[in-house]
Amino acid sequence: MGHFTFGSGGGHSLVPVKGTKVVLAGKPAILPNIEVPFVMQTLTKRQIDAIPKTQFTVSIIDKIEVPNMSSVLSHRGGGAASLRNRLKRQPNLGGKIGSRRFGVRSLPVRPLVAEADGTKQYMTLVGLLDDLSEQANHLITENRRLSRNYDGDPPDSNLFYEPINERLMSDCIMKVIADFFGSDDKCKIYGHEYKLVEFCLLMHYYFLRIGIMQNTARKPFAEYILRNVLKDETRFAVKTFNNYANDYKNDEKDFIDGDGLDIDFRLHPDTSTRPHLDAFHEIGHSFYISKYFKDLRNIRKQMNKFCF
Repeated sequence: MGHFTFGSGGGHSLVPVKGTKVVLAGKPAILPNIEVPFVMQTLTKRQIDAIPKTQFTVSIIDKIEVPNMSSVLSHRGGGAASLRNRLKRQPNLGGKIGSRRFGVRSLPVRPLVAEADGTKQYMTLVGLLDDLSEQANHLITENRRLSRNYDGDPPDSNLFYEPINERLMSDCIMKVIADFFGSDDKCKIYGHEYKLVEFCLLMHYYFLRIGIMQNTARKPFAEYILRNVLKDETRFAVKTFNNYANDYKNDEKDFIDGDGLDIDFRLHPDTSTRPHLDAFHEIGHSFYISKYFKDLRNIRKQMNKFCF
């Protein structure tokens, strides 16, 4: 398995380095070390689960859908990798990770063979136990942009009112999900465990509360999350989404009715005896402080200045 770092001094040349070679779930992989703080590579779920979370953080950037993948990239302080078939027309991709610049060049391609037991493979960012949220968010954005360039944008579902862009909204949602879940199937919010389907339901309630949903039905929203955001319709069933809505029925009015229970999404919630309400508040706060929602508020300010 190839592994590289980017040269320093402003250049973008790739320099071979020695990361920490390991075997995870019976397969070779690279783990970060002090010299190479994070590595982007393709791993199976079993390999991800085998990574000691007391030493490393793992963020899933995307599920691998195509048959070929570029070699692993790593970076002294920053790094990124992409599928080569998405980079055919962009041999030199430039971008930022934090305050650093990076460049990506076409690398030798090795075939990606589906495992006999059907185990999925994921593009991952593995790092030391430092905060990698900025790097992970940037890589999610770049990967999704390249995916759209290669596969094209999915058709709009007319879920949201204008001027919300469904493509940018899907990127925003994916970043929020990655922040909460990382590589896990569940997340904890104020001590209470949530499955992805529950998290998406609370997200739907938040979007309904702030009035951005043109189509308020649950089914099209669940389909949008599966097809446009997660790009994996096996993550949960629409029927399961509806079943959880029945479990949350007693809280639904407080979630949706902005004229009832007052919630300030600019702040983190004060913990209460209602964990679902606290989780709903925290999810809403994450969207409120996201870059895309800041952009939407700026658009609203500009629109309010117009005289018709």
